Amino acid sequence: MTPVLRELSTPEEVLALEPVVLEYFRIISGELRDRYALDLPPEGPVATMMAAPERVLPPLGRSFVAEADGRLLGMVFLKPLGRQDVEVKRLYVRPEARGTGLAKRLVETVIDAARAMGAGAIYLDTLQSLTPAITLYERAGFDPVPVYEGSEIADHPEIVAVAAFMKKTLSP
Repeated sequence: MTPVLRELSTPEEVLALEPVVLEYFRIISGELRDRYALDLPPEGPVATMMAAPERVLPPLGRSFVAEADGRLLGMVFLKPLGRQDVEVKRLYVRPEARGTGLAKRLVETVIDAARAMGAGAIYLDTLQSLTPAITLYERAGFDPVPVYEGSEIADHPEIVAVAAFMKKTLSP
């Protein structure tokens, strides 16, 4: 089973991912609750994302899924973050596909897409406790940075305190 990566092109395709985005946010909410005693119900961030699917579709952003045997195994989104920068959002690989290199392929895909879009830099935020994700990003050339303008969690100091912010500068 080798997952195939596919770029989404319509709002309906993004909206169809709502159950998987909810699955992702339930994991993040659980991590916040269990590790940091913070309450972030998953429905809020899911509703925010689903309210504007065009932000993760061309020409503004990009959306990719990984599928095998008719099953969705992973996803990642790229959304605009200012004049020439973009942000990686919702990188998620389902448990049965972890350890296969799929997350690395998804990260490489969004980096290539950001370059093709002419982005100057890619930003992301994640939780400090998600060390496998941080290691993956570091290996892909991302460096730690302070909280950046446009981060969805910038207005939540309790989450900023437990988050990691990263940036990869893209060469022309």
